[in-house]
Amino acid sequence: MPKPTYASVTEQACTCSYLRHAAEDPDNPIVFHERTGEFQFTYQQANHEGRSMLVIYHCPFCGGAAPESKRALLFEVVSRSEGERLEEILAPIRTIQDALALLGTPDFDGYAGIRQEEQDGKPSTWRHRRQIRYERLSEVADVWIVESADGRLLWQLQGKYLGKREEGTG
Repeated sequence: MPKPTYASVTEQACTCSYLRHAAEDPDNPIVFHERTGEFQFTYQQANHEGRSMLVIYHCPFCGGAAPESKRALLFEVVSRSEGERLEEILAPIRTIQDALALLGTPDFDGYAGIRQEEQDGKPSTWRHRRQIRYERLSEVADVWIVESADGRLLWQLQGKYLGKREEGTG
């Protein structure tokens, strides 16, 4: 098994079975999600509808790695040719206004808060960036366009979700 995250310090699997036992306890906030093969910590956020979750990558007791996630299998794979086709469409876009003019009304238009942790003696900060998403430009990819703090655009292609969304997930 490869290391679960870039920050992981071990590939050794959990040997104590704590996560499995915790997930079997209905009063414990740790659950096992069958479709992704992940142990997750579930919780209720203030001012947020539905449940939120954090994927657990390592056992909190023995430090061993949790099972490898199958999450990537839940999304379409964007082929090189589809990526190149979309890149051609997106190439002339330099601003959010360019995107709106060229592509029309997005399926999502909002802001995302990004927290910068404290470092070098400077306090943590929150930055909000405008994001728009187009779902109908491709059969297999959603196109995310994000405006950076300096006004430049970043875009990414994300494989479409394969299946039905579960209640309480975004």
